[in-house]
Amino acid sequence: MQPPRLASHVHGGNGLGDVELPGPSGKPVAESAAELLVRLVRQHPGEIDVLAVGPLTNLAVALGLEPELPRLVRRLVVMGGAVRVPGNVSSHAEANIGNDPEAAEAVFAAGFDLDLVALDITMRTVATPAWLEELRTVPGERAERTSAFLDFYADFYSGIFGVRQCAMHDPLAAAVLVDPHLVTEAVEAPLRVELTGGLTRGMTVADLRPRPKDDDRRPARVVTEVAEAEFLGRMLDSLR
Repeated sequence: MQPPRLASHVHGGNGLGDVELPGPSGKPVAESAAELLVRLVRQHPGEIDVLAVGPLTNLAVALGLEPELPRLVRRLVVMGGAVRVPGNVSSHAEANIGNDPEAAEAVFAAGFDLDLVALDITMRTVATPAWLEELRTVPGERAERTSAFLDFYADFYSGIFGVRQCAMHDPLAAAVLVDPHLVTEAVEAPLRVELTGGLTRGMTVADLRPRPKDDDRRPARVVTEVAEAEFLGRMLDSLR
């Protein structure tokens, strides 16, 4: 695993557009994230969904601790990858997959019931200038802090989109986990990660042909269309 790309120019120095939040009220647990996940799914087999919005390192470590993890987890939603579109940390690699390609390959090979929310859909599901302006009118500390963070984010994305709007990568993945009916179209395909290519390391490779008979890898659902207006409306409602 290479050192992570922190991308402070995208997310700010603290990962939240330099918006200061109150300190946490809880305390760190004694076990690692991977150990905690394994313990919880063993205690509640088939009841826990997992949302992955970063490199898949912890999931890969958890797989090493518990090979039955894909059977114990009910559903896994991954925000990551670029299937039919360019990457964002290289010509082919998306950041979450590209930061630990070996971990992502292990997770994609394991047989999870998996939805992939990739750049293909997140770069088309955006908080528009009108949506961001409406968010400014929503009262309350949560909406105000979210608006401030997204202002920072929109500044970065204005150089990509040409207007002050921003892609809703992680919120869309979370919404898909909470309500799968927001997905209006998906394709099923086995996923792999390119590990050796000099120009393509970290690339998410989906075999989109009719399922090959000699491929025993469980296909994932690659989200290709969502109910965008409903998603953005519910995002505003959740911040009111």
